[in-house]
Amino acid sequence: MLSIFKKRSFLISTIKNGNQYLSQGYKISSNNIRKHSELSAYNSATSLYSYRLQNLESNLTLMEEIREETHKKIIKEMEPKIMKLKNCICNDKSDIIIGDPLVTGLVLPNDFVFNLFFVVLGDEIETFDSDFNLNLQFQKGFINTIIKLIKADTSFWDDKRDTIKVKYGKKILLCFGDKTQLHINFAANDQLRYLNLFRYYAASDVRFRKLYFYVKMLLLNMKKIGGLKRLLDNRNIFILVSHFLQTSFENQQAVLPFLTDVYSAYLSPSVPTKDVIENLYKPVDVSEIQPLINPKPLASHLVMQFIDYFANPMSYKSNIYLNKFNPVKECEMKRKSKILCFYTNKRLCSYDNNLNMYLECMKRVQYMIKKGQLIDDLPNYLI
Repeated sequence: MLSIFKKRSFLISTIKNGNQYLSQGYKISSNNIRKHSELSAYNSATSLYSYRLQNLESNLTLMEEIREETHKKIIKEMEPKIMKLKNCICNDKSDIIIGDPLVTGLVLPNDFVFNLFFVVLGDEIETFDSDFNLNLQFQKGFINTIIKLIKADTSFWDDKRDTIKVKYGKKILLCFGDKTQLHINFAANDQLRYLNLFRYYAASDVRFRKLYFYVKMLLLNMKKIGGLKRLLDNRNIFILVSHFLQTSFENQQAVLPFLTDVYSAYLSPSVPTKDVIENLYKPVDVSEIQPLINPKPLASHLVMQFIDYFANPMSYKSNIYLNKFNPVKECEMKRKSKILCFYTNKRLCSYDNNLNMYLECMKRVQYMIKKGQLIDDLPNYLI
């Protein structure tokens, strides 16, 4: 078995840099894209470039191995630090919940930022959430108290090499000398619900993880080449991948059932926050959905279909839901596409232009795949 470092070097040496193709893609005129719109990236890749699809499948499998080893390594390194933080700021009525990407396992070697959630246990959680979000004096005083507790613990904190930042008055960023960061979120009940939701999707099927990382890497390269700021965050990527895998594409059975239906007892918006927290302490059991999963499509084929799906004009001026087949067309044609929150039914991405930029990017990527580019040229996220 190769070590994680040998695997990383192997992946870098075998995967071509996709930046050149992406930069070319941004120069493609809309006329050229329209000219090739009748073609399918999936059909082009499977019929003309099957050897490249095989390479992509191998690279995605290698990435999953790297992810698994990296997750074990980071958990081993970060758990003592998180435990010290817990002992520093928590009492018997509060706790630290480990957030993404550690709890979902979706980590790669260059991940250094890890989310944590400070939670009040029992029935008092809703009262704390209300006081923290509505009472600015309470919020400021509580944050200052937490900072003082952290700085007072010299076994955990080193003022000479570690720094503390406060973001939006609601989040504490702990930046350590080893470049790792712990972001402590307070009164973030909605985020806890999504964290619980994403655990189930991340554990559901290995192809979910492979597709998620491909899309994430693709967007990071688009952002770098195209100069696009805040293109889409991890939560939006998660929802797009989940939505796609629960949708029947080209008359084939959906890869995943609606997990929000199967696990409604844990994931429903009506579940009390204290029960959500209780469930976060338990390991995810996805055995119930295994008979409902379509095992046939390869991850590499799903990548091509994902690109075709979101390059389709149907995605434009539509609302994208986690728990609905296909995008739902907007009545007002002037409106732009939106990603809707499963728990509030409100717009999740406050930057609609970014979603529409992403959809435009998918058209460019689709065009390049039809030319044999960006198939096994996996955007290199590991450098």
